[in-house]
Amino acid sequence: MSVTVDEFADTLNAEQYVDIQKLRSFARYGIPPSLRGEVWLYLLGVLSPDRTNEITSVRSNAPATTPVVSSLTPGVVDNYQQEERTAQELRGK
Repeated sequence: MSVTVDEFADTLNAEQYVDIQKLRSFARYGIPPSLRGEVWLYLLGVLSPDRTNEITSVRSNAPATTPVVSSLTPGVVDNYQQEERTAQELRGK
C-alpha cells in the first residue's frame, strides 16, 4: 500500500484533530519529503494533535503582533527594500 501526498495532507489539515494513528500507519510506507518534518513533529509529540488549541492561540496572538508591524518606520522598510535590490543586482552580474 502506498500513500499519496494528498492523503497525508488531508490528515495533517484536519480541522480539529490530527489522527496520529492514521499518520503512524501512513508513515510505515514512507513519508513524502515535503511533509516529512511536519509529520515527525506530530509523531514525536512535539505538536499536539488537538488543533483547537492551535487555532485559539493563533487568534489570541494576532492582536499582539499588530503593534510590532505598525511600529516599523518607513525608513526601515525602505532600507530593507534597497538592500534587497542591491543584492539582486549583485547576483545578476
